[in-house]
Amino acid sequence: MTTLVQLYTANHSTTTGITDLMKVIMCAGRSHGVEFEISNLISSQTVLFIDEFSSRSELKKLLKIKKKKNTNFVLISTEFETESRCGPSFNEFSEENKIWSLLVSWISALLYITPKRLRNLKILARVGACLVGLIFFPVLFLVGGWRVALEKVRTFKRSVYMKARRRGYEEFKAAADLVIQTHERLTGVRDGNVLYPVLEKACELENKKIKASGTQTNYRLEMCNMFSRRLEQQNEKYDFEYDGTIKFDQSGKNEVYGFAYQPAQSKSWERSNPIKIWRDYFLHGALPIVDRKFGEHPIEAIAITTEEFFSRQFDLASVNDSFEYYSQSVHLKNADIFREIVSLDGAGL
Repeated sequence: MTTLVQLYTANHSTTTGITDLMKVIMCAGRSHGVEFEISNLISSQTVLFIDEFSSRSELKKLLKIKKKKNTNFVLISTEFETESRCGPSFNEFSEENKIWSLLVSWISALLYITPKRLRNLKILARVGACLVGLIFFPVLFLVGGWRVALEKVRTFKRSVYMKARRRGYEEFKAAADLVIQTHERLTGVRDGNVLYPVLEKACELENKKIKASGTQTNYRLEMCNMFSRRLEQQNEKYDFEYDGTIKFDQSGKNEVYGFAYQPAQSKSWERSNPIKIWRDYFLHGALPIVDRKFGEHPIEAIAITTEEFFSRQFDLASVNDSFEYYSQSVHLKNADIFREIVSLDGAGL
């Protein structure tokens, strides 16, 4: 028996950033008899939401619909809950100074109460960008040059957005009928329902091409440069497709690679990235190469570290063994998740 559940996406301005997670959810559900209908309307008894509640007005409308229709809301939690100087946020693994934190807190509160339709007006976006530039750019330029200044402004904007998003997240989470995490350590403790990505087959290791994986950041560029130099120094016969930039492929062609180098987005990043590991494995048949394993998510077993790659501490047999171990261990865990989802819908597996 197959159960159909809605996956609501209208709370996201674009689905570009959640496309991979949508595939993870649908593939995992399909393996347990649950199909998902992607929708911008709420019309079924049980509806899944991928976290993005940075707009207070939008959140209030959703919660009114839930109360009126007595709909079951399932939250897919995707970001790491962290505490900063001025309260809760997401993914803040390093401390900033007090003035920075206060500005982030104040502007994020303003962002949260501003409806998305107003945020999308070009004039407001330009005014906001000018204000941020006037506050930070002159000082940062004098201290570290324009590259450092631009990176800091980007970091500031992202911190504001993440803190606004955390505000809405807490309110939605309190009203949700079921909360599902995409990582075992999103809340700092391993006590929640965790959805694990599903993989169909192991890598074959026949391809010598290596892709640079992830959205471009200064730190990733530094690590890719180091990786490229090391390949040259050790005379490795691999084709590392890196030209000083990292391009996020949205073409849908899913080119096949042998490996995918996955440096963290920043030096202070302290968690594994299961969706990125899954993405390169699932879409490109590539064995993920990570600089560090954290021992906090089972999908890390199917990746190798940079040192293991350069010292050849892997082969086809070990890759297959890791794949089998991962696939068997997550199947039962995912079954529990989807059993709960189906029970909300009044059916049974």
